Amino acid sequence: MQVNFYGTYRQTAGIKQVEFNLPAQSTLRELLAMVVQKYPALEHEILDSKGNLFPYIPIYINGRNPRLNLGM
Repeated sequence: MQVNFYGTYRQTAGIKQVEFNLPAQSTLRELLAMVVQKYPALEHEILDSKGNLFPYIPIYINGRNPRLNLGM
């Protein structure tokens, strides 16, 4: 799975794009855990105290925002 960083997240991660090898049925939570493990400085910028992605963080899967389908 390819992850692109934009804006301040790119500056914090120090990279524009990174690839993670995940099984096809992996969840977003599993991907975020890998992102935070590789780039620990991002944890408090993208996750709340419960480990949930902040609602203002943009997420796109195959060019689509999955939150629109969930009514978020």
